[in-house]
Amino acid sequence: MNGETKDVCVRRARDVIENVSGGLEAKKRDVDVRLDYIEMNDVDSFEVVEDGEKRNGKEREAVILSGAIWVGKTRLIDNVVLGDVGKILG
Repeated sequence: MNGETKDVCVRRARDVIENVSGGLEAKKRDVDVRLDYIEMNDVDSFEVVEDGEKRNGKEREAVILSGAIWVGKTRLIDNVVLGDVGKILG
């Protein structure tokens, strides 16, 4: 996150996925890679975080970046913690 907005973080993640799906390796192997969704979620409730939304009146110390992509006929889902993992596990 590094102080960047949700919109910037999600856009960067989307750009990475789109670069992979349109990349040389995917084309060379004739693999269809498509983004299904990408979103930023609250670490406790997993509800979608709105841009600039605070948690308990303070800046969020961590969020979960969640997403799904299709690789051919297989749908891959993953979640990545952005921020201070210790605030989640502590």
